[in-house]
Amino acid sequence: MIIMWWVLTGAIYMGGAGVAIIGGLYWKRGTTAGAWGGMIVGSTLATVARW
Repeated sequence: MIIMWWVLTGAIYMGGAGVAIIGGLYWKRGTTAGAWGGMIVGSTLATVARW
């Protein structure tokens, strides 16, 4: 049960933060709104795909 918790929280974090890091730091057209949008979509998809 604890491992499932870590997998889910890790997926939510990386789903959002990964997009923000790659899109925000390595793309010259990355914006704050795009980073937030990517974080919300990535975290939501990670949560929905898990269930």
